[in-house]
Amino acid sequence: MKNYVVRKGDSLYSISKRYYNIGFLWRFLVLINLKWKNPHELNEGEELRVPFIGLFRN
Repeated sequence: MKNYVVRKGDSLYSISKRYYNIGFLWRFLVLINLKWKNPHELNEGEELRVPFIGLFRN
């Protein structure tokens, strides 16, 4: 599990693409980070958990 600090311009899609090479796995990040009231509004400096999964481990 890795902690990631959100940067300006980040989206769940772009974070998923960076770590898993598949942007559509952003829903997986939502399931892991249930603290969000609206997962489409990421705030710069916010910390989220990015788990390693299968062959996508970076």
